[in-house]
Amino acid sequence: MNRQPVTAAAGLADGYGAPVSGTERPRRASHDANGRERQINAILAETAAARRTASAGKRKTDICPGTSGSGIRADAAVTGQKSAAKAKRRADMTQYPKGNGARSADAKTQSGNKKKRKKKRSTFTKVLKCYIPWRGDSVADAFRKIVFFVALCIVGICTFLISNYYIGLYHDKQAYRELQKTLEDHRNITPSEPVIRYDPDSDDFYEYFDHMNELGVLLSQNPDLVGHIKIEGTPVDYPVVQKRTSDPNENTNDYYLNRNFAQEQSNSGCIFMDFRCVFDRVVNHMRILKNSQNLIVYGHNMNNKTMFGSLRDYTRSPLYYKEHPIVELQSLYKTYYYKIFSVFVVDGTDFTSPYAFDCWNTIDFSDEDEFYEYVNNAKKRNLISNDVDVVYGDPILTLYTCNSMITNEGKLILMCRLIREDEKGNEKIGTETAELNENVLYPEVYYRNHDQTFDISKFVPYGPKKQNTDSVTNSN
Repeated sequence: MNRQPVTAAAGLADGYGAPVSGTERPRRASHDANGRERQINAILAETAAARRTASAGKRKTDICPGTSGSGIRADAAVTGQKSAAKAKRRADMTQYPKGNGARSADAKTQSGNKKKRKKKRSTFTKVLKCYIPWRGDSVADAFRKIVFFVALCIVGICTFLISNYYIGLYHDKQAYRELQKTLEDHRNITPSEPVIRYDPDSDDFYEYFDHMNELGVLLSQNPDLVGHIKIEGTPVDYPVVQKRTSDPNENTNDYYLNRNFAQEQSNSGCIFMDFRCVFDRVVNHMRILKNSQNLIVYGHNMNNKTMFGSLRDYTRSPLYYKEHPIVELQSLYKTYYYKIFSVFVVDGTDFTSPYAFDCWNTIDFSDEDEFYEYVNNAKKRNLISNDVDVVYGDPILTLYTCNSMITNEGKLILMCRLIREDEKGNEKIGTETAELNENVLYPEVYYRNHDQTFDISKFVPYGPKKQNTDSVTNSN
């Protein structure tokens, strides 16, 4: 027998595995389509016949409900209905075969999605019922759920407030770093040191301030800027502001307590100078007012040691004092250097007892006696003894912050005096011998829990030999 060669098209098999030639495939496809159509029509006809049979049986049952054959006809009707439903399913399966988007698969998918959504809602409702009062709860359960809900709200609010507080501290810290960077970028500006000139009108000499230093670049951000304070090797490195109004007697010291350098609300606040102080107020290159004899600068005691938070380290170690005894205070025109001579704590609410010392309320000194009484009150309370001398006429700088070492209303004070011309190059003289002071005059609240007393006989005052020590007696 001669065999014909098989082409690629002819090698395809039909549904029964027999090879089908390329010319037979169109005929076979047409034949299959016609056969399927006839099969569907036959099933539909069968379905219609079953429905007619069921309908006829139902009519007979309704017409003759009491006849003896009614039960048989009813059974026939039910059988006809079942046959119709079965035929319909067969028609659906034939018309929509599996794999070509069958309606049965779509229905199953939709049904599954509905069950999942219902299950999710059911799970959420069960969880909700565990924590929120619900209909049918007992009084005890309702009370427990209310307490839990209130506690959850409190925890949420506290978390928000604490987070907001620390986020604010972080933003403040970043903002001050930007200010420090701005100043560093302008350090190349020629230093503005005043020169001495003669004024024929007053027949006197005066300081002539030629131009502002690098701090002038920050004036556009805040016109209240009066200077900059820095303690080398510590976090203290901030601009100093001073809020003043047209009324010189209006107390504006609280303005910058909770405002930063940009005058925005802030927990860190700003380093600011007492509104009563005068510090290098210059008009037409001349200082129009004499500087205050005691410049008082305030700052918050922050836990992260920003602002004046690092000043508390002076109370803990004489070594820290030895390493950082110099404070740099810069005005818009000139730079001043001060040396710390006393570190002490006072009670901010005590104004009347023999232990009281409201050092922040003295801006100028009327005479020598008042000056020495003031600086000796600071020395009596000094936590770090040293050999720094203070004489009448020395300008004073007072740094003020909060402290809870002895009382919650305590105030930590660092008192400094201006470094003199003959100390240039040897600014730390007198600080090398610093050590903890064993004879300290503490606030009154300290002695309520301690038997220790201040021994006035061991105290060596500043100034002339004759001192006014009547404010503190041996009985203290």
